[in-house]
Amino acid sequence: MRKSGISKYAFLAVLSASLFLYPLLLSTQDISGAESNKGRVVEIRSGNLERFTDGLWRPLKKGNAVSFGDRLRTDKTALVIVELPKTGRFVIGPDSEIELGKQDKDFRANMARGEVWMKSNLPKGNKAAITT
Repeated sequence: MRKSGISKYAFLAVLSASLFLYPLLLSTQDISGAESNKGRVVEIRSGNLERFTDGLWRPLKKGNAVSFGDRLRTDKTALVIVELPKTGRFVIGPDSEIELGKQDKDFRANMARGEVWMKSNLPKGNKAAITT
């Protein structure tokens, strides 16, 4: 009777692949968990949207990430839609400046000037407020 070495090699191949892929899968889960707390710029219908970072106003584009606590502003012609997870969707009007709330459970935004409309999808127990 002849012994086959295929099962030994197959086992080693599966073990090697598992050892290689396991850390990769863990790192992917960490990234997706961090990204799930990020929002995004859904649309910029006209004008420009900027975020205040490191003492400078930097332009944002459709699809860029936004986070809780970001300070955003629009120019005189802009109409922008921004979405934050567990909070809702914001339509930010022309010549507006808003600092987004820092947490999703008790979202408190501060609006220095302009207009904003909020469509919330708050989970039960969460609350939101915009101070002008």
